[in-house]
Amino acid sequence: FEYSKGREILKKKESLAAKRIIERIKSIQSIDKILKGGEVEKLGWVVHAETGIVISFRIDYFKPLEKSISGYQQFAIDLKTTNTLSGEKDLQRFIANDDTHIQGAFYADALEFLTKKPTAFAILAVETTPPYTTMMKILGEATIEAGRADYEKNIRKFQDCYKSKSYPTGFEKIGTMELPFWKLTEIENREAKILDEME
Repeated sequence: FEYSKGREILKKKESLAAKRIIERIKSIQSIDKILKGGEVEKLGWVVHAETGIVISFRIDYFKPLEKSISGYQQFAIDLKTTNTLSGEKDLQRFIANDDTHIQGAFYADALEFLTKKPTAFAILAVETTPPYTTMMKILGEATIEAGRADYEKNIRKFQDCYKSKSYPTGFEKIGTMELPFWKLTEIENREAKILDEME
């Protein structure tokens, strides 16, 4: 409160939600072993072997393990928030839409290269609305392989842009744009109703 100068930093409703989320996170199996003694927002950088490009990264949470879990000796954990987390399919959809597999593959590869230890990339997903479901999942090998292929493609694309000094967005051309179909239909229906009332 010393720096708040009387201002309300967190509303009661938000405070209760935060407490509930913490309770949910604590209920995850073995989470106490994973979320103790680690490093928050770990910074690092690596040089991409093929292109020589320097890539920096910042991981939400990094934890070396005293005893391996599922063959992994350390964890890279990323916190994700979502409005809906009623089951694994919701999290799978989120990972696909957010390109989390790319992030996960790069973090796992970078840390494994730097430390020479097998690294798991895990998502700690938190639902921001009641019942505040939480879920922690390690990305599987097939997903990491897919992410690796995508990040390699992205790095090569960046290299091409760097060499050509051109960073196209895909929106350089001037084109024609219309209202969405639903809006056009809404206006047409409204005008048709007016004409019907006039008859």
